[in-house]
Amino acid sequence: MNLEDIACKGLTLGLTISLIILTLGFFFAYIVHSSPLTAILFYAGIMILVTTPVIMITGLLIVFIKMREKYMSLITLTVIIIIIISGLLKR
Repeated sequence: MNLEDIACKGLTLGLTISLIILTLGFFFAYIVHSSPLTAILFYAGIMILVTTPVIMITGLLIVFIKMREKYMSLITLTVIIIIIISGLLKR
């Protein structure tokens, strides 16, 4: 299995899990209004949706470092730094 397949399967898995949790939260909110479980499901779904690409990018950085790909490692590290800065600026 090559690098693109691993990244694609990881991203698909994270997005699928997030979609399932968000759908459960939506249906639960439709059936039972103003429940704390609904908020927990929505929060968990959004957190998985946000962290999946970050984890994939970090995993790719580790793979590039192991393969001694300096140029790709630098680009990936730059993307991670931009994500961190954008997250800090939102607070």
